[in-house]
Amino acid sequence: MRTVKKDEIENYVLDRLLFWIQDDFVLNTLADGIVEFKKEESPYILQLEANKAKVQKKMDNIMKPIENVMDFYDFRERYTSLRDQREQIAKELADEKYKNPIFTKEEVLIYQFNLYLQR
Repeated sequence: MRTVKKDEIENYVLDRLLFWIQDDFVLNTLADGIVEFKKEESPYILQLEANKAKVQKKMDNIMKPIENVMDFYDFRERYTSLRDQREQIAKELADEKYKNPIFTKEEVLIYQFNLYLQR
Protein backbone atom coordinates (compact mmCIF):
# COMPACT_ATOMS: atom_id res chain seq x y z
CA MET A 1 0.00 0.00 0.00
CA ARG A 2 1.46 3.33 -1.00
CA THR A 3 1.22 6.55 0.96
CA VAL A 4 -0.76 9.33 -0.63
CA LYS A 5 0.72 12.77 -0.40
CA LYS A 6 -1.32 15.64 0.96
CA ASP A 7 -0.98 17.57 -2.32
CA GLU A 8 -2.36 14.63 -4.31
CA ILE A 9 -5.43 14.45 -2.08
CA GLU A 10 -6.00 18.20 -2.25
CA ASN A 11 -5.63 18.23 -6.03
CA TYR A 12 -8.04 15.31 -6.38
CA VAL A 13 -10.64 17.02 -4.18
CA LEU A 14 -10.28 20.30 -6.09
CA ASP A 15 -10.61 18.53 -9.43
CA ARG A 16 -13.81 16.79 -8.28
CA LEU A 17 -15.24 20.03 -6.89
CA LEU A 18 -14.51 21.88 -10.12
CA PHE A 19 -16.13 19.06 -12.06
CA TRP A 20 -19.31 19.41 -9.99
CA ILE A 21 -19.29 23.20 -10.07
CA GLN A 22 -19.13 23.17 -13.86
CA ASP A 23 -22.50 21.36 -13.90
CA ASP A 24 -25.24 24.02 -14.35
CA PHE A 25 -27.74 22.11 -12.22
CA VAL A 26 -25.33 21.79 -9.30
CA LEU A 27 -24.23 25.40 -9.66
CA ASN A 28 -27.82 26.72 -9.69
CA THR A 29 -28.80 24.50 -6.76
CA LEU A 30 -25.81 25.72 -4.79
CA ALA A 31 -26.60 29.36 -5.60
CA ASP A 32 -30.25 28.91 -4.59
CA GLY A 33 -29.13 27.36 -1.31
CA ILE A 34 -26.76 30.22 -0.53
CA VAL A 35 -29.44 32.83 -1.28
CA GLU A 36 -31.99 31.05 0.93
CA PHE A 37 -29.44 30.63 3.71
CA LYS A 38 -28.62 34.33 3.68
CA LYS A 39 -32.33 35.22 3.81
CA GLU A 40 -32.86 32.94 6.79
CA GLU A 41 -29.74 34.34 8.44
CA SER A 42 -31.04 37.92 8.17
CA PRO A 43 -34.72 37.98 9.21
CA TYR A 44 -34.22 41.43 10.68
CA ILE A 45 -33.51 42.84 7.21
CA LEU A 46 -36.74 41.32 5.89
CA GLN A 47 -38.64 42.76 8.87
CA LEU A 48 -37.16 46.22 8.28
CA GLU A 49 -38.05 46.10 4.59
CA ALA A 50 -41.65 45.16 5.47
CA ASN A 51 -41.85 47.98 8.05
CA LYS A 52 -40.48 50.47 5.52
CA ALA A 53 -43.11 49.39 2.98
CA LYS A 54 -45.89 49.77 5.58
CA VAL A 55 -44.77 53.27 6.48
CA GLN A 56 -44.54 54.23 2.81
CA LYS A 57 -48.07 52.94 2.24
CA LYS A 58 -49.34 55.01 5.15
CA MET A 59 -47.61 58.05 3.68
CA ASP A 60 -49.22 57.39 0.31
CA ASN A 61 -52.62 57.02 1.98
CA ILE A 62 -52.18 60.38 3.69
CA MET A 63 -51.37 62.04 0.38
CA LYS A 64 -54.66 60.92 -1.25
CA PRO A 65 -56.93 63.23 0.78
CA ILE A 66 -54.47 66.07 0.32
CA GLU A 67 -54.59 65.58 -3.44
CA ASN A 68 -58.38 65.80 -3.18
CA VAL A 69 -58.07 69.35 -1.76
CA MET A 70 -58.44 68.56 1.91
CA ASP A 71 -56.70 70.73 4.48
CA PHE A 72 -52.98 70.00 4.43
CA TYR A 73 -52.36 71.17 7.98
CA ASP A 74 -54.56 68.41 9.41
CA PHE A 75 -52.23 65.83 7.92
CA ARG A 76 -48.90 67.59 8.19
CA GLU A 77 -47.95 66.36 11.65
CA ARG A 78 -48.79 62.72 10.88
CA TYR A 79 -46.99 62.85 7.56
CA THR A 80 -43.87 64.34 9.16
CA SER A 81 -43.91 61.62 11.80
CA LEU A 82 -44.19 58.91 9.15
CA ARG A 83 -41.41 60.48 7.10
CA ASP A 84 -39.14 60.45 10.15
CA GLN A 85 -40.02 56.79 10.81
CA ARG A 86 -39.26 55.90 7.19
CA GLU A 87 -35.87 57.64 7.36
CA GLN A 88 -34.99 55.86 10.62
CA ILE A 89 -35.99 52.49 9.18
CA ALA A 90 -34.01 53.19 6.00
CA LYS A 91 -30.93 53.98 8.10
CA GLU A 92 -31.31 50.81 10.18
CA LEU A 93 -31.89 48.80 7.01
CA ALA A 94 -28.73 50.16 5.37
CA ASP A 95 -26.70 49.41 8.50
CA GLU A 96 -28.08 45.86 8.75
CA LYS A 97 -27.54 45.16 5.04
CA TYR A 98 -23.95 46.31 5.42
CA LYS A 99 -23.42 43.97 8.38
CA ASN A 100 -25.31 41.00 6.86
CA PRO A 101 -25.59 41.32 3.10
CA ILE A 102 -28.20 39.30 1.23
CA PHE A 103 -26.98 38.19 -2.16
CA THR A 104 -29.00 37.61 -5.29
CA LYS A 105 -28.60 34.36 -7.16
CA GLU A 106 -26.80 36.22 -9.95
CA GLU A 107 -24.28 37.69 -7.50
CA VAL A 108 -23.57 34.23 -6.08
CA LEU A 109 -23.08 32.78 -9.57
CA ILE A 110 -20.74 35.62 -10.57
CA TYR A 111 -18.73 35.15 -7.37
CA GLN A 112 -18.45 31.41 -7.99
CA PHE A 113 -17.42 32.01 -11.59
CA ASN A 114 -14.72 34.46 -10.48
CA LEU A 115 -13.40 31.91 -8.00
CA TYR A 116 -13.25 29.36 -10.78
CA LEU A 117 -11.30 31.76 -13.01
CA GLN A 118 -8.79 32.47 -10.26
CA ARG A 119 -7.85 28.82 -10.02
